[in-house]
Amino acid sequence: MTSPASTIDMLVTQITRVAKDINSYELRPEPGVILPEFTAGAHIGVSLPNGILRSYSLVNPQGERDRYVITVNLDRNSRGGSRYLHEQLRVGQRLSIVPPANNFNLVETARHSVLFAGGIGITPIWSMIQRLRELGSSWELHYACRGKEFVAFRQELEQAASEAGATFNLHLDEEANGGFLDLSGPVARAGEDSIFYCCGPEAMLQAYKAASADLPSERVRFEHFGAAPSSAPADDVFTVLARSGQEF
Repeated sequence: MTSPASTIDMLVTQITRVAKDINSYELRPEPGVILPEFTAGAHIGVSLPNGILRSYSLVNPQGERDRYVITVNLDRNSRGGSRYLHEQLRVGQRLSIVPPANNFNLVETARHSVLFAGGIGITPIWSMIQRLRELGSSWELHYACRGKEFVAFRQELEQAASEAGATFNLHLDEEANGGFLDLSGPVARAGEDSIFYCCGPEAMLQAYKAASADLPSERVRFEHFGAAPSSAPADDVFTVLARSGQEF
């Protein structure tokens, strides 16, 4: 039995708090339904009962076909997306989703991957790390958060880095007097055959673009999570910035 191409009916089977103001939501289909494949960095569209559609990155391993897992930060200025998920959604409820799409692809053949994440931007990056670990590939992670209570997947990331012999640099703003994560250093130190990825807020993205400005575009990939324009009734929207410079 397969699912319709347009939308899939899903059941909320588990809600897990992974950090302060951050929850993971496990969604499973009707019995017998095999979910569409996805790759690391992909997202799904979630149609909420309050009538709005939001896109969220998948954080579970890409080989899984029996569930999708999304992780959502509670936006204090939410206009209906994250606030609904955090305050009203319960295990046992059903949601309609749009199948996975990916505009933030992982280059699986890269000799080394350098990953940067800021806040909830860790979601597609964590999916990538799980895939890199499965492939036995070389990688390093530089992850910035406001404080230790906001660090999602900390134990999982530390374990993955330990098993892979990878660098895991956790930057906490509260311990750095508000200083920003250094992006230019890791970019400069990486080999010429490294691929770079970044997902985070505007300030991080701008620093990343500056640090990687001299690199070939095919080695620089990024995804930006941010607020929608004020005229749009949305809050948890993300913008995909393609290597061509186009925005989706």
